[in-house]
Amino acid sequence: MKPADFVLDPSDEAGSIRFSGDLSLASIGDLPERLAALPTKVARIDMTGIDRIDTVGAWIVHRFARDQSAEVVGLGPDGAHLLEQVAAADHKVAMKPD
Repeated sequence: MKPADFVLDPSDEAGSIRFSGDLSLASIGDLPERLAALPTKVARIDMTGIDRIDTVGAWIVHRFARDQSAEVVGLGPDGAHLLEQVAAADHKVAMKPD
């Protein structure tokens, strides 16, 4: 199991990052903090290098992509379905006052 990681793609002027490793709770480490510290806007998120993604990893990728208005590419069918489910669950819920 390789830890979750990413690299900026220097050849992409529009801003692209490439994830690698295991995007699961056990391997996330400081990934959210490192993503938040990126100095540049990201337009594309390449997921072809990941070994595994769970709900926690999908949430981190979804939230980052949403906040950056970035396109996510390179997920297999299961990973894409998981990311879709996380995105569908990300909406405000109206609550009744007490």
